[in-house]
Amino acid sequence: MLDVELAANMSYTKRVAINYVAAIHREDWARVENYDRAFLNKLVADKSEIEVNDTADTVANRAQVFQDALAKLAQIADKTK
Repeated sequence: MLDVELAANMSYTKRVAINYVAAIHREDWARVENYDRAFLNKLVADKSEIEVNDTADTVANRAQVFQDALAKLAQIADKTK
């Protein structure tokens, strides 16, 4: 993991978050669904199939909330250095 972080000049989790937000902005719903499933697999041990019906407003809101959370995580990381 450290090699990825050094090559990207950022933490692995930040890179994943940026890629996720970029997929949302590109409206690459297949990729977004892959990220959603990966995140859910980390959060839920046993899950069933999830159907997602998002509006444009929902997608924009999700992207903004995710970017805000990412900024807060970056601030926390900077404080711990």
